[in-house]
Amino acid sequence: MPSFEFRGAEISYVDAGSGEAVLLIPGLGGRCGFWQPFIDKMDGKYRLISFDYPGCGGSQSFDHGDVIKDLAELCFALLDSLKIPQVHIVGHSMGGTVAQTMALARPERVVSLVLSATWTVGTPEFERSFNARVSAMEEGGLEAYVKAQIRQTYPAEFFESGPEVIAAREKSALIGHSSVALTRIRIVALLAFDGSARIGTIQCPILVFSYDDDQVVPPSMSDTCASFINDPVRKRLPKGGHFGPALDVDPYVEVIGSFLDQ
Repeated sequence: MPSFEFRGAEISYVDAGSGEAVLLIPGLGGRCGFWQPFIDKMDGKYRLISFDYPGCGGSQSFDHGDVIKDLAELCFALLDSLKIPQVHIVGHSMGGTVAQTMALARPERVVSLVLSATWTVGTPEFERSFNARVSAMEEGGLEAYVKAQIRQTYPAEFFESGPEVIAAREKSALIGHSSVALTRIRIVALLAFDGSARIGTIQCPILVFSYDDDQVVPPSMSDTCASFINDPVRKRLPKGGHFGPALDVDPYVEVIGSFLDQ
């Protein structure tokens, strides 16, 4: 994977396809590999760009200040390095908070937004869920955290695939994962995020997307997000869990591709 330098760290990224540029921002796990099924299915129709978060996958870490703002600035720096003046943005989960931050900071550079299984303000249950993840991580390390995370993020059907498949997925999730300290810092940042007072000022087209069986970001949180936006496009699918874009990519491509094509 190619890389570029940001704040003294080498940041790995992917740049595939041609045409209008679309920036794909992953969630808390922070690896651009999450988007590979989507990139493959789009078959070069758009120029699709993504990256590994600092300290995840192939990217080096650096000291964070304001985590979400830092990630937004990293995204702009990546686009600058690729000489891309304007971009569509698809932000999934925590990536959606980064996408909102980008559109508010430099609206002239954002053509459209897809807010995928994300939020503009949290809920008490959302906070409780992530605090439980932090407790699991602090007591049992990243392996315990990953196992707890998979139980929330994957749809129920996945757990019928057998212990070997589940174990392989858990092992894969650990590869290139960020440290306990960095994961904790990012969870604190995502729980503190509240864009409700400003998201209504964003002028570009916005698609708010969710899955009905998402246990991490339930569709009610996406409904709340959409309620703050002027004339959003609202789409939801019945099944997919929180990782639907990677596990059942065809319906996701149809929804997101149709929006981008407009």
